[in-house]
Amino acid sequence: MERNQSKINFVPLCLCTYVPYMASLRCYISTIACITILTSSLVCAEEPGMKVTANRDRIYIGESFILEITVSGSGDPAEIDFSGLKNANIRPLGSRNISNYQITIINGRITREGFSGFVSSYEITPLVPGRFQAGPITAKINGKLLAAAGPVVMVTDIEKQDRVILSVTASRETALIDEPFSVTLNFKIQCLPGAAAGFEPLFPDNPPALTIPWLDQELAGLTGPDVRRLLTGCLAPHWNQPGVTINRFTLASDPFDIGSMFLREPRKAKFSLPRKTVQINNRSYCEYSLQFDYVPQEEGNYVFGPVIFKGGVPERLDEHGRAVGADIFAVGPACTVRIIPPPEEGRPESYSGAIGSNLVVKAALDTAECNLGDPLTLTLTASGPVRLDKMFPPKLSLQTNLLERFTIYDNTAQSVKKGTYNQFLYTIRPSQAGRFEIPPIEVAYYDVVGRGYRKIFTDPIPVRVRRGAEVTGAQIIGATNHAGRRGEDAADLRQAAPAPIRLDNAGAAPAGLLGGPRLFLLAGAGPALYFAVVLLGFIRRSGRRIIRVRRVRSAKDRAYRGLRAAARIGQKDLPQAAALVCRTARKYLGERLGGETAALTPAETVRLLSAHGVSENLAGDFGALYEKYFNTGFAGARVAGNMAEDCRGMRGLIKRIEKELDRLGKNKAAGAVVILFLLLGVSAFGLDASDRNFIWEEANAAMQTARTSADYLRAAEIYQRLVDAGVRNGPLFYNMGTALLRAGRDELAVGVFERAERYLGYQPDLEHNLKIASARKTGGNHARLPWQRVVFFWHFYLACPQRSAAAVFAFFLFWLALVLRKAGIGRAINAVALAGLVCFIVFATSAAASWQMENSARRCDLRLPPAAPAELQGQAAAATDNP
Repeated sequence: MERNQSKINFVPLCLCTYVPYMASLRCYISTIACITILTSSLVCAEEPGMKVTANRDRIYIGESFILEITVSGSGDPAEIDFSGLKNANIRPLGSRNISNYQITIINGRITREGFSGFVSSYEITPLVPGRFQAGPITAKINGKLLAAAGPVVMVTDIEKQDRVILSVTASRETALIDEPFSVTLNFKIQCLPGAAAGFEPLFPDNPPALTIPWLDQELAGLTGPDVRRLLTGCLAPHWNQPGVTINRFTLASDPFDIGSMFLREPRKAKFSLPRKTVQINNRSYCEYSLQFDYVPQEEGNYVFGPVIFKGGVPERLDEHGRAVGADIFAVGPACTVRIIPPPEEGRPESYSGAIGSNLVVKAALDTAECNLGDPLTLTLTASGPVRLDKMFPPKLSLQTNLLERFTIYDNTAQSVKKGTYNQFLYTIRPSQAGRFEIPPIEVAYYDVVGRGYRKIFTDPIPVRVRRGAEVTGAQIIGATNHAGRRGEDAADLRQAAPAPIRLDNAGAAPAGLLGGPRLFLLAGAGPALYFAVVLLGFIRRSGRRIIRVRRVRSAKDRAYRGLRAAARIGQKDLPQAAALVCRTARKYLGERLGGETAALTPAETVRLLSAHGVSENLAGDFGALYEKYFNTGFAGARVAGNMAEDCRGMRGLIKRIEKELDRLGKNKAAGAVVILFLLLGVSAFGLDASDRNFIWEEANAAMQTARTSADYLRAAEIYQRLVDAGVRNGPLFYNMGTALLRAGRDELAVGVFERAERYLGYQPDLEHNLKIASARKTGGNHARLPWQRVVFFWHFYLACPQRSAAAVFAFFLFWLALVLRKAGIGRAINAVALAGLVCFIVFATSAAASWQMENSARRCDLRLPPAAPAELQGQAAAATDNP
């Protein structure tokens, strides 16, 4: 590719020594590193280990949580010892194997890579409130005893009462992906005695509040109902009709409701749920229920609950016939639904990970005739009503009917995932000559309708294999896995087969050559820090005093006064003081953070503080202290503890919260500047993402079906359309260079491979194709790369974004060293500053050279040159012989 020589004069003279070739020193270093890694992988055995996790860290008494024990180093379930776990009921939920191995066959040598392990799940139900530690737990694996302390779960006690009974149940404990299930919320309220038993046990003007946590959360991995549409059908027709409120759902303002005009906040929505009368222990209850239907899309543990009922319910009628009630705080224990993979029992070796009702698989070969030893591309296309995103390439090397006449390379399989189908491309090599068929290929999937595994088979594919110059297995692997090494061992590099193209969608996304805006922010942080230190020193020397005035907010002052009053009242009336502490905490959060906090629960307190940027630990401490006095207002239990000490502790927590909120407020302006800078740093392109992906896939499809030089040149033209639209990245230039190489445009291919090297750095397949293009360009059997690539190895081995990042970090280190030197810290800091400056110069000039060469590169001339028909036929034959 031609370059604009007039622009190179603006680059320092030392940059001109960088030339677009790779030295043998890097290959030597890479070989040593590969040998070291392979040796260490052979001598090091997989050490067994154990990890214990819980899906919840806070529960109410009577609830359960899922404990998962992950053991690595063994594929067989071990005997788990729970003798150290006290005061809890344990129910095993089963185990599953998570081992994953890959078998690679190279020159007859079998290599097995991967890991082994299993996961055992248990349902743990604590029997006592307080701090519960799920452990210690021990397991014996391969003669080695493993132990884990276990996670800590906080168990909160609640008042024992039978006026309101809540429950959350699921239609199934475990489900598969795409297998629907339902979650039912049910609560029962005891009916009034005597003649008033027929009345609904709810106050029309003071409805109780239901808190259903999963309605306010985004359950990633589940497709659920339209909650607003579901609840709209349950709205009470009139406000004076009995009902309940749910979470924070409110009513839209009604222009015909005069009373709503005088409300400061929107009126909460009241829901009248379906009810029926049931008998429990010879007592009548009104039962209300609400059902939610879900369809799982991802595996995992999904928790529904706990549901909290809070408010007054009528107990009796007074002498005037009016209902008299009491405040009730009740909790419905949460339930957990586990979305699990298909069972391991009966799973065939050809299982592909697909789950659905009907999988359709078709096989295709890129050619019907070939020579013995030629690499062929076998394409499997999977479609149908199944989950294709979880599907992985089937292991063809495990099917003996294919190994009779073909060598399969599973480790080179490429996956191309579309919207309605998946394609898996395999490299195979015929080992016998003659006319025969590629036998049917077996692929298994899990049938969610039949609740079992099903096997399907592709149609056989006829193929004719001619005898010719056989390509060895080492050459096939060299062209796919170790392209750089294969070029060194080839007898004539000009006749070597180029490495395959890349099909991932990264080739359609634009990439920056010098890194993102964050690097420029880091580059400016060093000088800004230094000049800030200099400015502070100047202010200190001039005698000016910096007075920091902290604005004390009125909300904090009123909270302090309320807590002091509670500490005084606590000496005489402890329950009244506890209620004052709760009111003070809720009022402080409402005034400081905004919103309605009159009915704030401890869990809602923690979420509210976390949502406003308060750290998780601080929010948890505040919620725990608030929860200590919260339950007493409903349960009527005796308050334990030192009221004065707890009030001082809450004042300290409020002080810490103020500090964090002040710091977050000061960072808002800086955050806005950073976000604006990042938005401005995003380049605008003429094509959107869908158009770029379409052109990228079109070019890849043209490459896979190309057979002649003209076909490959047309594929290069399609890649050029992305370049003309402003897309720059390594995979795009690599594929375009490969197309030019197969089209016989060796000089253009060298220049395009150089551009790919600037974005990718050293890549074996890129190095292999670059050597082939260089050898064909010079007319020699081997690509003789000059000595400059050894001297300036970092320029060619590292990608330009990596060199830019190294230069920025060195620049920041230089200024940081100057700051420390200004502060008088050590003499060795001069050496650090000098090292940072040298590294900055080396990497910055290297990145600047790449940037200048990239911006001075001219557009490729892809027009077909005038040539005789015989010459064109010869090029087409050469391209066909070297697919």
